[in-house]
Amino acid sequence: MNIRLALISLIAAVGISCEGQVPAAASGVRFAWGAAFDGEADMSGHDQSSVGMDGYFGMSVPGVQMLGVGVGVNVPVSNSQRRMPIYIIARTNFSTRPTLCFMDLRCGISVSDVTHEKWQTGEYASVGAGFNLASTSKFSSHLILSYSYYGRKDFDIATDEDPIHILAPSLHMVTLRLGISF
Repeated sequence: MNIRLALISLIAAVGISCEGQVPAAASGVRFAWGAAFDGEADMSGHDQSSVGMDGYFGMSVPGVQMLGVGVGVNVPVSNSQRRMPIYIIARTNFSTRPTLCFMDLRCGISVSDVTHEKWQTGEYASVGAGFNLASTSKFSSHLILSYSYYGRKDFDIATDEDPIHILAPSLHMVTLRLGISF
């Protein structure tokens, strides 16, 4: 519910700030999209270190490289408990001029396969520092080092005898992303 409210507020704020402005091409507003490959190291000790991919799209305005939505898939290297974050992304360098560093923020939900084919939805958040690698007028490549949080909850599995209690603690990850934006 809070994610929906945040997304609606974000869209409304962007719409209000663009109302009565010059056309998109003249103001620097443009469609933007990107993709990244990532690796995550599980800092919570639950054997969930993973590799994954992300894709996102949105808009770019002066001072904000990306404001949009994205989805990813992360597959642990030692088990099959996949995670799929669905998020709002904001990437900015706090300047209208090109800089070496930027901040990358993501918040949303994570759909997780916790075990025994049991799926659950929890919170997802990621905050990171990014570094521009190479760029032209059409694309830019980047490297992002971030902290990522995946909310999960314990659950019970019904059996013929006593229910089995399964631990599914929240995950705290260090994430390294190598990506490209257009």
